Order: sequence, then C-alpha cells, then structure tokens
Amino acid sequence: CLVCAKPRVAPLARSAVICCAASKSASGSKHCLARAANKTVVSVDELVPSDYFHNADVARRVYWERNLTSHIVHIPGGAHPSSSDPLYGYDMKHYKEYAAALAEGGYDGWSEAYLGDSESSYQRNVGGLEAIQTLPLPVY
Repeated sequence: CLVCAKPRVAPLARSAVICCAASKSASGSKHCLARAANKTVVSVDELVPSDYFHNADVARRVYWERNLTSHIVHIPGGAHPSSSDPLYGYDMKHYKEYAAALAEGGYDGWSEAYLGDSESSYQRNVGGLEAIQTLPLPVY
C-alpha cells in the first residue's frame, strides 16, 4: 500500500501503482496514480459482482475508470492502517507508532516489528483482522 509502505504483491515495474480500496468505496488521490501508471493493482476488502457498479451512486465512489485497473487482489484488512470505509476506520494508534519508530531509528525497526513475511504476519502483529475490522469509522 502506498500509504503505509506495506508490501502487497511481488515487486512491480516502476511504472505500476498499487492502490488499496474497499470494493464499495475508493477515494483519495489514487485516481491520479492510476491514470499515470501503465498497470494498476487494486487491493480490496470485498469482491463484488461487476453489476454492483451499475448503480450510479456506487459507481461514482470509484474515482478512477475501471478500465485502468489491471489486477485486483482480495486482501481483507489490507488497507490498514488506512481506512476502508464503510468497513473500518483509520488506526491512529498505529500511525503514531509508525511515526515514532521512524523518528527513533528509521523504517527498519518498524518493519522488523510489524511486517513479517506476509500480510497474515502483518495483520497478526497489529492485533489481527478482527481488531482491524473494529476500528471506528471517522466522522467528518
């Protein structure tokens, strides 16, 4: 995920972008990245049928054209520590731990403590998928 530097899939060419998005909502400036890249890999919390996006109210929340998506990877909880509205909110505690780790010794200390060798390891190290899915949604 570009937001938190977690590895999501095997390394891609420099002209690729990885976006984390809920299947029901995708926001932020990732649309610019998707348009600029030759390949766009989107990680999603839920897989839904294509006709789910035939509803205009749903389709308008996907901020890039679907034809720009090269691959979809199903990773429940994969947007952590960012939010995946409406499924779970931001993990502000983890963002603060990340910032403190960077200030104290850089990225390596944080990555050794949290990343592990897989997404499952990472999620286990941050309290598990259930903990991620219970993060409160932000109120704007």
